[in-house]
Amino acid sequence: MAALRYLLVGLLGSLFYLLAIVILYRSHGTLDLMQIAASTDNGLPDKVAMILITIGLLLKIALFPLHFWLPQAHANAPTPVSAI
Repeated sequence: MAALRYLLVGLLGSLFYLLAIVILYRSHGTLDLMQIAASTDNGLPDKVAMILITIGLLLKIALFPLHFWLPQAHANAPTPVSAI
């Protein structure tokens, strides 16, 4: 059960990040950070993309308050796997 939770939370974090990249690409037409920074107007798509990126990364690194999956995953994993 802990491994399934780890898998699903990791997939959810990746999905949020990928959705944010899609939003940035649709609103700016490029993924070059310099061009995005030059053409940004701090509109709704940019804010939504930054929120999704932040939530996706917080889920993947298990930072508070999105660390609900971490204790079960490490408690049930073998020691060498948990260290990695």
